[in-house]
Formats: sequence, C-alpha cells, structure tokens
Amino acid sequence: MKQLLLDFLWSHLRTLGAFRASGQTPEAARESAGLAPGYGAWFDECLRVFEAAGRLERRDGRILLDDTARGRPIEELWREWEREKPVWRENPDLAATHELVETTLRAFPDILSGRRPATEVLFPGGSLDLVQNAYATNPASAYFNQVLAADLVARLRRRSQDRTADPARILEIGAGTGATSAVVLEALRSARIDVREYRYTDLSRAFLNHAEHAFGAENPWLTYGILDIERPVAEQGLTPGAYDAVVAANVLHATRDIRHTLRNAKALLRPGGLLVLNELTANNLLSQFSFGLLDGWWRYEDPHLRVQGSPLLSTAGWRHVLTREGFHAIALPAREAEDLGQQIIVAESDGVVRRATAAPRPSPP
Repeated sequence: MKQLLLDFLWSHLRTLGAFRASGQTPEAARESAGLAPGYGAWFDECLRVFEAAGRLERRDGRILLDDTARGRPIEELWREWEREKPVWRENPDLAATHELVETTLRAFPDILSGRRPATEVLFPGGSLDLVQNAYATNPASAYFNQVLAADLVARLRRRSQDRTADPARILEIGAGTGATSAVVLEALRSARIDVREYRYTDLSRAFLNHAEHAFGAENPWLTYGILDIERPVAEQGLTPGAYDAVVAANVLHATRDIRHTLRNAKALLRPGGLLVLNELTANNLLSQFSFGLLDGWWRYEDPHLRVQGSPLLSTAGWRHVLTREGFHAIALPAREAEDLGQQIIVAESDGVVRRATAAPRPSPP
C-alpha cells in the first residue's frame, strides 16, 4: 500500500498544478497547486517524503525534476486501488484503516484546496466512527493499549500492598473516543483495583458525553471534565498533586511546547506519581492522508524536539524531555516492540512542580 499511496500523493499534487516545471521554489510549487493557506507545513513534509523516495531533488532552494517524474494518471491508480481493495477489505486488521485512507483520498482535491475542511471528511456529521474504528481494529494499537493497562495495574497493585495507601486516583488526558480508556477500565475492574476516581478528560464535551454513555454504568468511580493540558491545571479547577497516575495516549505530542505540557501534566501528580504515555514514536506516510491534514498536527513550536516532519517524539526524545522536567525511573514496558513505531513510556514524578509566571515560550534548542 505504501508505494501506491506515494503514487497517489505525487499524482494528486501534479494534477493540482504542483511540480509543473523543474526549478520552481517550494513556495511557487505550493502556490501553483492552489493549496489552502494551512497546508504549508503539510506540503513541506510531502517534499521531504518525495526527496527521500528519489522523486525530486532540492538544490539552492529549488525543486529539480526529471522526465521520469510525471507520475501515473489518477484513473490508473484508482483502478489498481479497486483491484487490491478486496484483499484489504477481507483483512480485519486493515479494513478500517483502508476505509479511512480511501475516504480522505476521494476528497483530496477538495481538502487541499480548502473547499472542504479535513475535519468534515474525517468526522462526517460529527461522527467519530471512521477514526475510532481505525484505532480499535489496528493490532498494534490494541497491543500497546493492553501493555499500558497491564503495567498500570501491576504498579497500582504493588502500591495497594501498603496498608496506608488510599484508593487510587487516576486521570486520563485527551481520552477522546476511549480506545485506551476501555482497555484500562476493564483491566482495573478485572484486577479489582481499589479506585477512588478515574477522571476522563478531553477538550470536547462531546467526548465526555460519549464516555458517560459508553463507560459510566460499569464504572461508578468514573468522573468527567474538560481539560486543556496546555494551561495550568489549577486554573481549571483541578487540585495539584491529587493523582496517583496520569494516562495520556497519543495526545501530549499534539501541543505547542512539549516541555510546558509536561510541566502541567506533572502538576497533577503526587510525588512519585506515574505519568503513563502511549505514543507513536516514528513518522509514517499514512499521516499525510489522515491526521496530517488537520491543523492540530502542525501546531508544535519546538521542532528541535520532534521527529522530523511531525509533532511526534522519538523514544530517546521522550527520555530526554522527561528527564529535563524532573521525571525519573523511566520504564519502557513494550521495549521489544520498538520497531512498530510506538512505545509505552512510564515515568515517576520527583514531586517538584514548576508554575509559569508569564505566558510560556517554546523551549530553545
């Protein structure tokens, strides 16, 4: 699928008007394609991908092409897509991801030109199903959620052996559709962990309503609240140092300044409390057809800490920023799965909370 997607990306941009002539500047190529203003960073990543694949060269600030760079007609690519489609559809691990990518591909010209918001395509009519199904059926996502839940339960069980320990308080940041929450909540119930509160948070009230409907009946200790982790938590009605564990699955990277974000997350934890992350750690071409089309993917202002062309951090990058922000005992319970481009990262707070006295600025290189 990777080669076919690369061909689609190239041919769509060529059809829109990019790369009509060798020697264009990136700005001229982007303008020729008529891309909407918000797609500058997305187009720059396309250039990096094409250069790595040998589709073009960049020299002295210009894009150099050769006669073999014309690409295949879109119609031919769609015929190949339809021939391969039954194989993907019959594979339960690929079917939902295939549907997500095909949906955006069909709308590509309208999305890139700004005629249709990418959010409207990825979340049609406000529905979460297209994205939620792609996560829920992805075997890698399922594996990492299980590892996260099992590791958290084991740590909370050890904590509960201390007779003076209170019931656990857990908060999840950006819980969204609850793909990770569902696995963690089931693991907590099955292990009979004594839980005082599991606070389900997100930026959107719609996700909180979804969670109450989907998980509330089985989990009486579940609470809900809006949380913007880029803002100090005390300003949002949360008590600093109140939680034993903070869970965040593929959400912390989607912020402007990762070190500032970690400070806010750390403020939620008691000394020795656990920050439990489930994060993608490698850039992937699929992003150009899904979350890379959304403004939030490109919000970051500290590129020196991120994986090139994305808001993601490598495993080593996470170790670096966590250590700098006063976390220790950093563990990787899924270390053997590093080559899947995702990782579970668990770190303990040293209990020191830093509070901003002015508007935060991106961390310097």
